[in-house]
Amino acid sequence: MLIRKFSDQEIIEGIKIRNLKVLNYVYYKYYPVIEAYVIANNGSQAEAMDVFQESIFAVFENIQNPNFALTTSFINYLISICRNNWRNVLSRDKRIRTITLDDLDENIPDDKSKSTREEMLDLKKMDLFIEYLNKLPKTCRIVLELFFANYSFKEIAKRLNISVGNARKIKHDCIKKLHEEIRKDKRFKRYIDDEENG
Repeated sequence: MLIRKFSDQEIIEGIKIRNLKVLNYVYYKYYPVIEAYVIANNGSQAEAMDVFQESIFAVFENIQNPNFALTTSFINYLISICRNNWRNVLSRDKRIRTITLDDLDENIPDDKSKSTREEMLDLKKMDLFIEYLNKLPKTCRIVLELFFANYSFKEIAKRLNISVGNARKIKHDCIKKLHEEIRKDKRFKRYIDDEENG
């Protein structure tokens, strides 16, 4: 049986009172995206889980403030916190260069700022991926989200009451559709040009 969908406001209220159904939904719905982002940026599955849990705790603390207001979608809010937490981990472990005020000096050579440019491009491409993932038909989104969460095709098929072969085909077709739509977007072409031009 599929997990019930919650609105952004229901998610905020649920996290505030530590509602397990809401917390399970947030994990099921959004953890795969965070995991994909962390792994794509020099991280591991274990580190992705740590970042996700730390970020959910940060959300919990933030929404206790009576003046808290969600000014964007919950997924964008969560991703922004996860990004900051992961960048802190990378900087602390020196897997990427720490960004300082000196980076604003126009005389810094290009090779010193290269890692920063690449990181920003990665973030923009991730935004594009999430945007088009959310535009896919419901069945596509469910299959891909389960696939990204490391569910087997047998488990996916059971959840959707379809054959394993059909689950594989849906995943293949939806990934293909997702890539096609992203590649048609002018922003993606611009990001690729930026990468090539360094």
